[in-house]
Amino acid sequence: MCQILQRMYRPPRGRKDGKGGRPAGARRVLREFATTCIIDCVDREMKNSSSLFLSPPEALHEDHLTNVDFTEMITNVKQAAPILWRVLHRAAYTPQQELVNTLKDPDMVSFMLLSFTVSASLTRCIQGTLSRISQCQYSRSPQRGRLAKLWAIYLKACGLSARAFDTIHYLGLTMSHKWTANAIRHLSDRAMDAARLAISRNPWNISHDNVNIPLRVFSRRLHNQSHSAATVWILPPIATLAPDANRRLQLHRAEHADTVFDYKDVLYGNHDALTRLDASYAHHVLTTLTGSPEFENYAYLDSLLFAPPPPVDKIPGGPQNTTKQFILGTCDIEEASYDGTLKVMAEFFRQLELDSDEEQRRTGTERVIVSMGDQLTVERLRGLWRYRHEDHNSFDRLDYMIPIFGWFHLWDICVRIT
Repeated sequence: MCQILQRMYRPPRGRKDGKGGRPAGARRVLREFATTCIIDCVDREMKNSSSLFLSPPEALHEDHLTNVDFTEMITNVKQAAPILWRVLHRAAYTPQQELVNTLKDPDMVSFMLLSFTVSASLTRCIQGTLSRISQCQYSRSPQRGRLAKLWAIYLKACGLSARAFDTIHYLGLTMSHKWTANAIRHLSDRAMDAARLAISRNPWNISHDNVNIPLRVFSRRLHNQSHSAATVWILPPIATLAPDANRRLQLHRAEHADTVFDYKDVLYGNHDALTRLDASYAHHVLTTLTGSPEFENYAYLDSLLFAPPPPVDKIPGGPQNTTKQFILGTCDIEEASYDGTLKVMAEFFRQLELDSDEEQRRTGTERVIVSMGDQLTVERLRGLWRYRHEDHNSFDRLDYMIPIFGWFHLWDICVRIT
């Protein structure tokens, strides 16, 4: 049957002497019939694959946006719409290109994403054919914009302008700029609700620092200053302090306020600590040696002599002991001064709904909050202690706070020195 249809579509040539025209056959009729069949197949496959792109308005949450597996989605779309996939692939790639071109792939659109977990940059490949099918699905129904929503959130995070956003939206690649702004506000509100619920159930710390955000400023104004950003760290329940930890902390500070710190107690006072440090230093040196290429074939790498020293206070692991983080809203308040630092703290307490009189009383008498930052931030917090030590309540005196200086800055200094 296939050969008969091919003969009808492209019949043999006419007479050998070249006289007369080539038989037309049924090419025009077959083209119309094939076009009708392809349209019918495309409609059926678009309906079969529509559930893969479905994203109802009530599904706007983090899990729905982050659980997209492109490899799995591509496989499912190929199975649900094989003819449509082949047609789009052939439209973008000729048979000659498949034989000659070994670098270009029409199904792959590569772009660079910054990733600081593995390397400075990480290449992720997104299927171009999948994006074209996504455009068609979104054109048929706005509720089939699963990929359009994902690209919209990503491009908004990259700082794409509103006019460029709407242009890409008209092409069917992303949602509109208005929808994206509302979606990010919705996701931010959900995250803040989750953060408030988490700090009411688990112990938590906070870290904040200044952040420079480039803004288009058309006039010189005094309030065009740096911004501030903060992160709340939710600790596991095992890190919960005793109910009287705040009272004990204030009593300890009152008793040792006039005590002079002796560095000898740290450097030479604890023999057990020095023994553990020596063992840790020796293990670090041995690990550096055994990890070098010269020791790859060393026969005694499994010896107990190379085993790490026993932990002093081992931190429990597992999913139930993971630390979570919530990024608070960036505020346009500088923290370069004492007054600015107080305003920044008040703003972050407002976002966490800890600014009421009752919550301030609980913070000053019941909570112990570790505040982490760089050396300048910590020095300003300690300076506020000195300036406000005669205030009337423990909240204004910052008795609940334990400032921790920036370990990252210290590590950076050590690396530069060594």
